Amino acid sequence: MTWFRWWHKHARIWFSPKSPEQATKWTKKLSAIYVFFAWNALGLLYFKYQSEGKKLQLTPEQRTGLSKVLDPPVTKLETGLNKETLKN
Repeated sequence: MTWFRWWHKHARIWFSPKSPEQATKWTKKLSAIYVFFAWNALGLLYFKYQSEGKKLQLTPEQRTGLSKVLDPPVTKLETGLNKETLKN
């Protein structure tokens, strides 16, 4: 049996017309499954959001150590413009 014949045979069985009662039953089952996965995904996102918030709470000692790393040195840029040249 070739691949196409196998697929055609099983597709006709799987996708044959269903009765309205059976379609309603499957719709309810699939809706329940969808709600279950959506609720778990929402819980996972909330957990991830909450755990990221806890990582950002640093003690003062940690903040002073990080300030040297996170704050780049500030350099002064000379543009050639100053108050005297702007008045003229």
